[in-house]
Formats: sequence, structure tokens, C-alpha cells
Amino acid sequence: MDKKQIDELQHRGDITKGLAAIMKKNKASVKPIAEMDNITKQIGTGKDNIRVIENYLTDEESKIAMSIIKKYKVREGVAHSYGINALKEYKPLQGELLFSQIMRKKLLNTVTSEYKMKFELDRPFLYIVHPTGTYIDPHTDILDIDEPDYENDTYESQIEKFPYLWSGHLSVLGYLNDDYEGGELYFPQHDYVIRPKKNMLILFPGNTHYVHGVSEVTSGTRYTISQWSLFSEFNKK
Repeated sequence: MDKKQIDELQHRGDITKGLAAIMKKNKASVKPIAEMDNITKQIGTGKDNIRVIENYLTDEESKIAMSIIKKYKVREGVAHSYGINALKEYKPLQGELLFSQIMRKKLLNTVTSEYKMKFELDRPFLYIVHPTGTYIDPHTDILDIDEPDYENDTYESQIEKFPYLWSGHLSVLGYLNDDYEGGELYFPQHDYVIRPKKNMLILFPGNTHYVHGVSEVTSGTRYTISQWSLFSEFNKK
């Protein structure tokens, strides 16, 4: 997408909500915060840390993942995406658990190869549903924060609770379909919008230099898999 198309998204309100609006107006203020941590010092803050690998998943892998997700009825009328893993009715079969383990290993090998660093799989393998009308406001991945209402905090109050505004995790996203409208993944600070394709893998650090969101899915249902992976050397002190 070019700058004009990004501006149109902004005027629609897809990119102006939440943390990204603050970050875009105050880029200089996040630099000393984000560069405090040892991982950011090593990998930098450039757009090149956003990795896009087309045709990463095989058609068979996507087919299996979709068959697992579609066992559960889509929740219509919700505002945000959700993981089937959190549903009360989620009861994976042994074969489905084995598939998740195989995918976790494959993804771990990939992130290790891409970033030339060690990672830990400290988070579960997730299956995510994005029904029509859902979106994700711009955010960083503060996975370790234990405040139940942290999303309603101000930028300043979040800094006090979690100085790096991330948890040292790399976002690992696999896309299972592309027969829907909307649902672009965007990075306001980098003027970068990605229209995901089926079988695509997208990787990026979850810190303040990679604030990201998902525009509204205007028709159809968007299906993804997710595996946050922790930089093993991340200094949480």
C-alpha cells in the first residue's frame, strides 16, 4: 500500500485509535525506552525486522488447522478476534495436539533461522478467529503484564508498570485463508500495511517500534494461527 492508501485508512479511523496515535506523534519519546532492553540494542528498530514469508505453510497444514478451527461455531457480533483455545468447548483430540506440537517445532526452527538468535516457546500455539466486523487496535505485545485492565491505561502509566512496553516476545503469525475483505496488518510507524495471503508467515518483535493493529474485517472470516516466541536472552530486569 502507498502513503495515500494508508492516509485513507487513517481517516477511516483504523490507524488512529489507541497507542499508535500517541506513538506516531511522539516517536522520539519511545526511543530511549525501547532501546533500554538488550534485544532491541542487538536487532535494531528497522522495518527489516518485519519478516514476510510467502507460501510458508503447506496447503495441507492450512487445511488441518482450518478443520480444527471450524469445529467451533463462529461467534458473530463480537468486536475483536478470539482464540478457540479459550473457548469452554475447546477439547482438542490427541491428533490435534500432535499437530500443534509439530507446528511449534517448525515455527521455532524458522524464527531461530530468521533472527539468528535463541528462542523459547513459553506460550501456547493458538488458533485465532476474526469474524466480520472485528478489528484489533494498535498495540504492543505486553504478554507478561498482570494488570487486568492495562489496555485502558495511558501510555505513561503503562511505562510505569512495564518499562519496555513489551515482554521480549516475537510475534509469529500464520495465515490460513484470504477469502475475506479487510483484515490488513499495519504498522503505523513504518507506514507499512500488509494484506496477508493464504499460507503466509509474518514475524516481528512486539516492542514499541512495531506497534501494530488489524483493520476491520468487512466481510468473511479471517483465520490465523499464532505462536509468540520469547527471545531467550531478553533481560526482564
